[in-house]
Amino acid sequence: MKSRPVRSFMGALPAAVLLLLSNPILAQDADQAAEDLGAITVTSPRVEKSLNEVPGAISKVGKDDIQLGQQQLTIDEALKEVPGVFVLNSYNYAQDSRIMIRGFGARADFGIRSIKLYVDGIPSTTPDGQGGVDGIDFGSAASIEVIRGPASSLYGAAAGGVISITTEDGPPVPYAEARYTVGEYDFDKTQLKFGGDNGPLNYTFSASRLHFEGYRDHSKAENVKFNSKVRYDFDSTSSLTAVMNIIDMPIQDDPGALLLSEVAADRRQARARNLQFDGGESVEQQKLGFVYRNEIAPGHEIQLRNYYVMRNLDNKLPFGSPVFPFEPGGQIDLDRFFFGGGAQYTFTGDINQFTLGFDVDQQTDDRKEFDNLNGAKGPLSLNQEEDVNSIGIFAFNEQYLTDTLTLSGGIRYDRVRFKVTDKFFNDSAIGFPPQPDTVLDDSGVIEFEELSPMVGLLWSPHRSINLYSNVSTSFETPTTTEFANPAGGGAAGGFNQNLESQTATNYEVGMKGIVPEWWSLTYNAAVFHIDVKNELVGIELANNREVFRMLHHQIAMDSNLA
Repeated sequence: MKSRPVRSFMGALPAAVLLLLSNPILAQDADQAAEDLGAITVTSPRVEKSLNEVPGAISKVGKDDIQLGQQQLTIDEALKEVPGVFVLNSYNYAQDSRIMIRGFGARADFGIRSIKLYVDGIPSTTPDGQGGVDGIDFGSAASIEVIRGPASSLYGAAAGGVISITTEDGPPVPYAEARYTVGEYDFDKTQLKFGGDNGPLNYTFSASRLHFEGYRDHSKAENVKFNSKVRYDFDSTSSLTAVMNIIDMPIQDDPGALLLSEVAADRRQARARNLQFDGGESVEQQKLGFVYRNEIAPGHEIQLRNYYVMRNLDNKLPFGSPVFPFEPGGQIDLDRFFFGGGAQYTFTGDINQFTLGFDVDQQTDDRKEFDNLNGAKGPLSLNQEEDVNSIGIFAFNEQYLTDTLTLSGGIRYDRVRFKVTDKFFNDSAIGFPPQPDTVLDDSGVIEFEELSPMVGLLWSPHRSINLYSNVSTSFETPTTTEFANPAGGGAAGGFNQNLESQTATNYEVGMKGIVPEWWSLTYNAAVFHIDVKNELVGIELANNREVFRMLHHQIAMDSNLA
């Protein structure tokens, strides 16, 4: 990371600040505050940098703001002060938190879309673009970094941005911590955590158990989580970090959405259909990841990563009873295995910093759907294997034109390939309206190729002022669920062949910095304009199924202050 000289710019300071600086003790405190705040670094741009030296909108949430929130129940408490970020479904564990950044992610019915999630350098977003925070242990999180705005030049399909979460390191003095919390609606949570640093070995282990009956009817949740991070330093220039995460969520009831009139009558009631069909899900997931870093020579660093995730999901959707014979597939049995890796080389010199790398990810979903017979598993209605593999190659360079002016540019090439292997050919058994007796093989392959460039300029005339502008692009492929075939009322297998990648171009100017003379004030502001093409839009069919179509005209999002 290139350091910048601090220049005095006294003529622009107001008289009150001049008087403040005339006091040597206060001035010394202000300088120390500037040094402390200026030392805040981020790694989500794929290199370690000072937060104020990134030519884009980025925020960092610290350990206290995460762990001292509302008992680390969801991510919304930690992100509430990050501008441009909005979180829904915070306490509906069956739906998981829905996160939106600058409007991206709003179309998701559940989970997180349009935003790449990383935990300790390991992706929590599958190659097809689906992510979730249900497996994250916020009780051991040290920081959350949020890149706001398109980041496809670095991360591929990241139209809305990136959320990167880092688990805390073990302190020099080993410790053990226990925490027990109780509250209304039969809420109780137990957490045990310990960590330390023993020579070359640094470790953190955390385990928690949650029981919550919920504010609304049919909103019970139970889960157990285990999270660990172990780092071994071979020497001062190389290390290997291993992360393991295990979750078991046997009960996550879904009370469903209510009409306004139903809320007025009884806001704690569950939707009638969700009670009838026992809406909710259970999840098991295991994750294992490795990150190796080595400074092979002064200014030259390589990073290698490798990970494996297994996930089993049983989901009951509120449809599929014999009362509604044209609504098959109300129970989903999904076995998912995704894995991948990547490599990155970074050169840091006196006049530039250059990064080159690649990512390879593979996802295999064994998806079965059954009729939901008022909560019981009915006949099989869909059986297919969904394979998604993605390859991305990226390069990024920062050129220090002067001590105060930096030009940044990056580009990434991505190829994403979807393949469906149909294992269920009794198409006459499904559909709305019913299909004629026929045997169809809905297997198929769809491939996307995208090029995502960006360019940015940062001008830092004073330690309190960092002005930037950038133009960045993004793309977003449909997920396997958004690819649902509209044939048969959305219940057929295979792909919706009419869908393409959604693309966007972001134009942004902003400023950020530290004003230590004003009680160590930090600020950031951005004005942006985003043009979106081929926007994916969900359409609800008569049988409560949702399929997607595309708006082939351009959508311009209003500029905002964030």
